[in-house]
Amino acid sequence: MARRIQMKSVCPWYKVESTVIIQGRQGKSHLIADPDGIAETLLTLLNGDYTPAEIIHTMTSRFESTTTADVEEALKEFLQLGLLETASPSSPSWDPYQIERYSRNLGFFELYATVEDSKYAFQERLFDARIAVLGLGGVGSHVALSLVGMGVGHLTILDYDTVELSNLNRQTLYSEEDLGRSKVELASKRLAQFGTRTTITAHEKQIDSAAAVHDVVAAHDLVIAAVDRPKTRIVSWVNQGCVNANVPFLTGGVDRDRAFIYSIIPGVTGCVDCWTRQVEQTDPLAPQLREQMVAWEMSGRRFGEDRAAIYPLVALQAAAITAEVIRFICRLAPSMTAGRMIATGFDDFVPHETERWSRDVTCPTCGGARAERLPETVAWVGQPV
Repeated sequence: MARRIQMKSVCPWYKVESTVIIQGRQGKSHLIADPDGIAETLLTLLNGDYTPAEIIHTMTSRFESTTTADVEEALKEFLQLGLLETASPSSPSWDPYQIERYSRNLGFFELYATVEDSKYAFQERLFDARIAVLGLGGVGSHVALSLVGMGVGHLTILDYDTVELSNLNRQTLYSEEDLGRSKVELASKRLAQFGTRTTITAHEKQIDSAAAVHDVVAAHDLVIAAVDRPKTRIVSWVNQGCVNANVPFLTGGVDRDRAFIYSIIPGVTGCVDCWTRQVEQTDPLAPQLREQMVAWEMSGRRFGEDRAAIYPLVALQAAAITAEVIRFICRLAPSMTAGRMIATGFDDFVPHETERWSRDVTCPTCGGARAERLPETVAWVGQPV
């Protein structure tokens, strides 16, 4: 039996005098001149009770000037505009708690639903996802809370630190009563209370090698790297560990007056070492700067940029990461950060590309990697300018 179709409820339409107005995505309105009521009738029939064939039959019977090709073309255009979905898609396994808890998610996912992929399918991909968040500071604590709120089914968290008074200008998962207490312990309890159906796996440990990263992230679908110490080595460990585990990772942070984000997908994008090698080929000062930073860190000195972090940029960064998680896991839109860095400055809040790198098949770290964790990745990852 052919599927019944309907206009999406999140894209309402109105008839104002002789014009039909349909509210589309991104604030766009679609206007249709309708002096004879043909468009109004078609939209009324797109209520989920009829198949395309039944709609065509009704329209051509009611309006002599309307042909089958006319109705097919209109339906095709509505489909291309993202206005149609399969009628009353449902999941028999969902219970009332899930339907109510994630009702606003479903409203958003409906915008991306098609006649083949229902809004429920996007949410179910989050239910099934296994995501690791490394680091529960400013960005990590925000992201962890957001992921539980979105309905991620399995969340692994890692940190080794305790709550300090200086954390509380931006780390809203904790309070003054928590000073000196374990971040992992506090986060585990509060995340579990916030989302009772998310399985939380906690690791209270400090990352000290790529092998340590691999042990935690293996068998996950995606990793969020929000760890920043030791500054000159941690990204390399995360990169090596995730590439070896064949797991994509998102990372970034707050650098004084800007927030930045980028992602690495083994077997698809270049890794951090590919990026480093390409930078060193064009910038002769890069290796010397790195050596100086390592020496500075080994001497125990603190980096000046680590002393600047405010809530707005942390929240902005966490929101960008969570949005990318939805793109990766739900596969409803191309990645914005695959193989490139996107930065947003406090002065104008306009995101822009600051770095881009390609995959180096001779890279000793990722040259032999294959895209196995997300098999659809190769087809949908994009790098829009």
